[in-house]
Formats: sequence, structure tokens, C-alpha cells
Amino acid sequence: MKTVKFATACTVTLLLAACASPQQALYKKADQGDAQSQLKLGLNLFHGENGFEQDRQKSLVYLEKSSAQGNAEAAFNLGAIHAKEKNYASALNYYQTACDNDYLNACDNLALLYKDGNGTAKNLHKAEQIVLQAIEKGSLYSHRIAATIYLEDHKPKKAIAHFKHLIMAPTTKQNPAYYKAYAATDVMEAYLTLKDQRNAYLWGSVAMLAAGFDAPIESIQKRFDDYQMLSKTLNTKTKHALAEQIIAEHFNGFQSSKRYFQTEQLPAIKPGVIDPDREHTINFVGYFITPNRMLFSTINALEKRDDAPSKIQLAMKKLDLSNKHMQYGAVYLQTAAAKLTTKQAIEVMNSISDKRLDYYKTLANRKLDVMNDIYDYQIATIKAHKPAEGA
Repeated sequence: MKTVKFATACTVTLLLAACASPQQALYKKADQGDAQSQLKLGLNLFHGENGFEQDRQKSLVYLEKSSAQGNAEAAFNLGAIHAKEKNYASALNYYQTACDNDYLNACDNLALLYKDGNGTAKNLHKAEQIVLQAIEKGSLYSHRIAATIYLEDHKPKKAIAHFKHLIMAPTTKQNPAYYKAYAATDVMEAYLTLKDQRNAYLWGSVAMLAAGFDAPIESIQKRFDDYQMLSKTLNTKTKHALAEQIIAEHFNGFQSSKRYFQTEQLPAIKPGVIDPDREHTINFVGYFITPNRMLFSTINALEKRDDAPSKIQLAMKKLDLSNKHMQYGAVYLQTAAAKLTTKQAIEVMNSISDKRLDYYKTLANRKLDVMNDIYDYQIATIKAHKPAEGA
């Protein structure tokens, strides 16, 4: 019945426009020369989305029309399409067009083509110029591209500066914590090329506390092996002395943009050491538990089970909770909570014979060592500070 009524309504001249499908309406606007509609239509046709049948050739026609009108996003997408199909010379031209119109993602990709010599002669200097201009125009991600260029050009100190810029920038959707954590492992590797073991260990520890080694894939395991080597090379006194710098850098890169620290504005006694009063501590407990209520509930349920799969899951959830505590590790009570939760995870893993847990056991024990050093530094700092307060 509804279909009949709708068909009848479409015979009314004034409602004809309303009867056009969204696809037809988009075609009409695109064919009338609207550049944004041409872009949208081209992407829908390329991916076969939103009710459109996939049609590569037709999609390129509309993207070309949009690009010709100065739509930098259309030029960027044309570049991406050609790059994926290894038509690098065409990709380079489109990326250049988009970059010239300040589409900064295109500048990144253009720089990489020059860096790798795809579609053009390899030219690290040209790649550097392109990406530095993107950085001047406000591109944050371009710092990573710049760093990779400098690493290939055997300029690790310059690479380190750009990686650190990423790490110290606020944590956002465009610059998520896991990007920053991996950048910290990049800093560690760059310091290793400089044979600077102290700074390599420092940044490897920062990465570890930020969960930079938590994904057991081959490339990350290789970097964790490098960190393990560092830990075995440096003596206990040196590692203990680095605790202050580790927690300070971790705070600056991974904690300072947390809403709690920004709104409460709690003063630090020293870098990476915050000793909240009773009221702030009570407030923080509610602040922390609320978004993690499901995680606490899952852990409580798993602790009542005794089968191996549940124990494995429990250990992983404990490690996850430990990471969440360390996101506020400048508050020494949170470092204590992270230590306790990590110990519990290790105890659970030690009760299970499963080689799949070997990596996580090693990682958890290494985290615990660093947390112990940090906690010792924090407690010593607080004890030294309190007599001065009463003087």
C-alpha cells in the first residue's frame, strides 16, 4: 500500500525532485559541475559504496573532473589510486598537484615517492624539502615522514628530534597513543645507532610503559629483544638512576594530555611525581573506575574460574589494567597499583604451562623492574619533600 501511494505522489510535478534517488541526485550535481559532488561520486563509484555499483573507469572520470577544478582531495585520491596500482609516475603528478594546494597528506606521500625513488629518481634532499614545508604548514604526521627520511640519510639525531616532536604532541585521534608509543621505540633504535645505550634504554622504557611492545608481532618482538639487550648491558645502579627521566618523559608524552591532569592542575613535586591530597585521591578513584568498570567486572568474573583459557584471559586483562594505571603513573599511587596488577598477572601466567605466554611473561617482568625503579624514585622524592613542607 505504501508503495502505491508513493508512486501516485510521484506523478505530481512539484514532487518529482523528491522522487529522484540519492544516487541520481548526486549524478545530477556532479554533471552540473559541482566539484565536491564529483569527488563524492568518484569515490562511491571506485569503492562500490552507498548504492553505487563499482566502476573504476567512471570513478576516475569524475575524480579527474573534480581535480581539474582545483579540488585537492580529488587529486590526492587519484594519486592514492595510481600508487596502489604501482603507476607511480601518475601518482607523483597527482600528489604534486594536491600538495601544491596544501593537501598535506599528499605532501607526505609525495615525499615518500622521492625517498624511495618511485615514479622518479631517488632524491632524499627533495623529499626532505617537501616534508619540511608540510611541517611548516602545520602537519603533525609529517614529522614521522621526516624522521624516516633522516634515518635513511644517516642523520639519526635529526630523526630523533622529529620522533620526539610526535611523542610530546597531545594525544589525539590523529596522533593516538599507540603511534606515539611506537615512535618511542623508533627513538630507542635511533639512539642505538649512535651507540648511546643510556638514552636508548630510557626511551625503550618509555615505550614499554606506553604499551609500545605489547603486540607480539615480529617487528615489535625484534625491538623488544633490542631493549632486553640494553637492560642486560646496563647495571642496576644506572637503570635505577634513569627512573626520574623515564617517568618524566612518560608523563610529558603520554599522561599530560589526560583530562584529569589538565583539569585538576595538580602540582608536581618533581618531574613525574604527584602526591595528591586525600580529596583529590578520592575524586581520582571515581574518575578512574568509571570508564574501566567493565574491565574490573571482567577481571572479577575471571578470577572465579580455574580453567586454563580463563586464566590466560585473566592475565591479559590484568596486564591491560596495569597499562591503564600507568597512564596516570605520575600519581605514585597509580604506579603502586600498576606494580601490584602486573605482579598478579605474572603469578597467573606462572601457574599455566603455555609457550604462547612466554613473551608476555618476559615483558611483564621487565615492566615490573622499571615500575619498581620509578616507584622507589617517587617515594624517595615524596619523603624528602615532606619535611621541607613542615619546616
